Amino acid sequence: MPLSRRIRFGLTARTAIVAVVVALLVVGAMVMTHLAFVRQSQALQRLGSVEVEQLMGAARLLQQAGLLASGGRTLASAQTQPQLRHASVELGDRLEWTGKLMREFAQARGDTALADDMRLRTRLLDDNVRALDAAVREQIDAPQDEAATAAARKLTLHNQELAGSLAALIGWFAADTRSQLAEQSAQLAREVDRQRRNLLALTVLLLLAVIGAALYFERHVVRRILRLKRMVD
Repeated sequence: MPLSRRIRFGLTARTAIVAVVVALLVVGAMVMTHLAFVRQSQALQRLGSVEVEQLMGAARLLQQAGLLASGGRTLASAQTQPQLRHASVELGDRLEWTGKLMREFAQARGDTALADDMRLRTRLLDDNVRALDAAVREQIDAPQDEAATAAARKLTLHNQELAGSLAALIGWFAADTRSQLAEQSAQLAREVDRQRRNLLALTVLLLLAVIGAALYFERHVVRRILRLKRMVD
């Protein structure tokens, strides 16, 4: 095989190898960048659509639990039948709305134990409200009946205990949700920083590969071509 042909074949193969390596580095950088953005987008979407929504749900539940306690006090302090009916209807609607929020919150967390616990406490509070309504009604009809007054007072205290217990449970889960949200945010920040370092390292590697390819072409391609040209001349 002639010398010029061997040189040409060697140069072609080496040039192709260097070009392929640089192309692979470029493709790798593009793929890593794409995957990094996809993961960050998914994390942000989960953070916005799931964690924040759960935190807002817990805040709404905590507010409703506080209103349930005040509604129980309003019901217990009713002096007339119209006041009692109004307080009873309002508290019943609030209980129904609270139950709906609880089911949605427990479903969003995927926690069946939480759902069962909330359902039990809501049912106990609902039973207490019904009994308290009957006791206050009897107290209004017979204001001198000490037994009715004592029963209403006892049920009122129990109502506040149940509402406080429900508020404490919701408050604990609200705090836990805030903690999870903070952890998710910190994890996302760490992931962004890690991806930034990886992309920086890949950029440096790509730059070094390009510089290396340029030096290679200058030393092994350009000089050989010039040497071959001098030999031909």
